[in-house]
Amino acid sequence: MERLTRTIFSFWFLLICIVFVSAIFASYYYWTMFGSQLSPNSSDWSAFGSYFGGVFGPLISFCTLLAVLKTVYLQRELLDVQAGEFLKMEKHQKLALSRQEEQIGIAKSELEISKAQAYLSTQLELLETLRDHFRREADSMGNAAIKILEHEGFSAQHQKLAEEPIRRKEIAEQKIADLIALSLELSVLRYTTVDDISKVSGPKMLNIIYREAD
Repeated sequence: MERLTRTIFSFWFLLICIVFVSAIFASYYYWTMFGSQLSPNSSDWSAFGSYFGGVFGPLISFCTLLAVLKTVYLQRELLDVQAGEFLKMEKHQKLALSRQEEQIGIAKSELEISKAQAYLSTQLELLETLRDHFRREADSMGNAAIKILEHEGFSAQHQKLAEEPIRRKEIAEQKIADLIALSLELSVLRYTTVDDISKVSGPKMLNIIYREAD
């Protein structure tokens, strides 16, 4: 834009210089041919006006034509400059929009990871609670079997009565081992969404809780 302004001023300065120099040469030539004395004759003044009109009329017309052509050219150049600035602005806007979308995507990804970590922590706490529950159940069944055998003796009938608590104790211990394995699996693998964790923990946890001995 600054270069365009300098071009406009330099062009008009050139036209003014051309007109000014042409006026000096025309006046010098006229005074050389007809003298520099002012004439009282009106016909001389008419001839003087015709001379300068004939010299400067076409010159002014030519300069006007140049000015019009230059104006059209400058307008076109100005439109090109404005179009270039608009394209640059559009490019910057697209780049800014792309960066903004990228930041939004990163923020969403970080939010999903945070949700997944919070959900994973909850699942691990639930697994620990279940392990404690089945540990108490295993201890309770073990103590029940011991009491039956200690108080009732080691007869075949009493041993048969102790088989059910022992079986339930073994089931509880197996569930504890499976819950520990599931906790390790959830802790080792990397999950980015809550759905990924729930697909792994949900079915396996339900299977462990409601499964009986094979």
